[in-house]
Amino acid sequence: MAVSAAVPSIQVAASGLASAILTGLLLFSVQAAHYLANPAFLVKLTIVAAGVLNTILLRLSPGWQVALDDRPVPGRVKAAAAISLVAWVAAVFAGRWIGFL
Repeated sequence: MAVSAAVPSIQVAASGLASAILTGLLLFSVQAAHYLANPAFLVKLTIVAAGVLNTILLRLSPGWQVALDDRPVPGRVKAAAAISLVAWVAAVFAGRWIGFL
C-alpha cells in the first residue's frame, strides 16, 4: 500500500523535471551562444545531469522502496538522498550564478 502511494509523487517529480527541461530549453534558445560560453551554465548542466543520474540509479536499485516502509533505511539510500539534496540545491545556486558571469 505504501509503495503505491509513491507512484503519484514519482509522476509529479517526473512532470516537474519535464517542465523544467522544456522551459530551460526555451530560455536557452534565446541566447544559446552566450549560455554555452558561460561557465556557470555548464556547471549547472553538469549538476542537473548528476542529479538525474543519481535519481535514476536510486530508482533502479532494489533498496529505494525501503524508505516507504517501516523498515530501517539502508545507508546507500540515505547517501543517495543526501547527494540528491546537495545536487538540486547546487543546481539552483549555479542557475542564479549564471546572471553574474
